[in-house]
Amino acid sequence: MAETQSAGPDGAEPQQGLDALVRRADEDRWLTARFAPEPARAGLAAVYAFNLEIARIAEHASEPMLGEIRLQWWREALDEISQGGPARGHELALALDEAASRCARTELCAALTCLIDARARDLDGEPFADLEALGAYAEASAGGVMRAAAVTCGAELSDPDAERFLRACARAWGLTALMRAFAPLAADGRAPVPRTLKTKYDLPDALLAQRGGRSGVTAALGEIGAAAQSAYDDASRQSVDVALWPALGYVALVPGYLKQMAKPDRDPYADAGERLLLARQWRLLISSLSGRI
Repeated sequence: MAETQSAGPDGAEPQQGLDALVRRADEDRWLTARFAPEPARAGLAAVYAFNLEIARIAEHASEPMLGEIRLQWWREALDEISQGGPARGHELALALDEAASRCARTELCAALTCLIDARARDLDGEPFADLEALGAYAEASAGGVMRAAAVTCGAELSDPDAERFLRACARAWGLTALMRAFAPLAADGRAPVPRTLKTKYDLPDALLAQRGGRSGVTAALGEIGAAAQSAYDDASRQSVDVALWPALGYVALVPGYLKQMAKPDRDPYADAGERLLLARQWRLLISSLSGRI
């Protein structure tokens, strides 16, 4: 849900610009990518920059149709990359084409297209019906990023256990990310609270936009956090293949974020559950060494 801007400062090499963008706007994924082999890191930067770009479209589109036009542009760009044709003259498209040349081209583009399809839901503006619908969205959107990253790293996902593991990781991370982004999303009229929880805790959109109903918001986010914890628990029971870990190892940070956001005195409109960089680095190191999320 992070905001982004046009990638690549003047005078910088394209990949250096994308890497700097991801480091600034999506630090947890950037940190985890440091554990990937050097040849895969540029591809991961392109994948994560693409995720930021797709999120930015939904966040800044003045009308749904304008956002859909931009998403369609990227669908067509990915289709061209998938077929091995010349990439469009856009820094990110060129970087994705380069990443695709180093891995399974069609699989990478398919995963990124699924990400677009999942994030197209952001243009809708309608609240999710219930917690399961919110979880499915979190799984699809975060899962698209993870699948693309896994392909970039050369990880194998054909095994049913690996697929179940990835889906649990995606749901855990996606829900946690939505909770952390609650304040800016609520201010924009897109609070990630399902309709059933809005009704249960008396949280009309107008109240959320005015930063009201803190006790109800805390209770609703608590239920979302419980769903995220449940998905994390499912993922944590399985060991992670060494090739797959750099694509989703940041999921190891979920319990820490959930603990921060569960503090009784936390203001959901002011505290995104941030954790110190050193604590996150240490947790990622332990996870990578243990082979478990």
